Amino acid sequence: MTWLIASMAVLVFVCRGFFIFTAHKIKLPEGMRVALSFAPPVVLSVIVVSSVMNIAKSSGNALETAAAFVALAIAGGVVYRFGSFSAAIVSSLGFYLVMKLVFL
Repeated sequence: MTWLIASMAVLVFVCRGFFIFTAHKIKLPEGMRVALSFAPPVVLSVIVVSSVMNIAKSSGNALETAAAFVALAIAGGVVYRFGSFSAAIVSSLGFYLVMKLVFL
């Protein structure tokens, strides 16, 4: 079992190390760089939406479901207005925390 974990660690290191050690030598086309710049926001969006959907599915409480969707709307509004994902995370989680502590 130990050899399996060690071999998986080596494989991951080789796969990621290839990109890390050759990043300064390989120049990606401009279109590829622009496309890759959208990856972090898309992944974050998928994580947030799936979390909200899990809350909506698991909770029978309509107020908690509404609070989760309002927090999602607040995050979207903050990103649209300010363009900051950090501010969106802080504001939406802050709203959801207040709703959870006060009303739920």
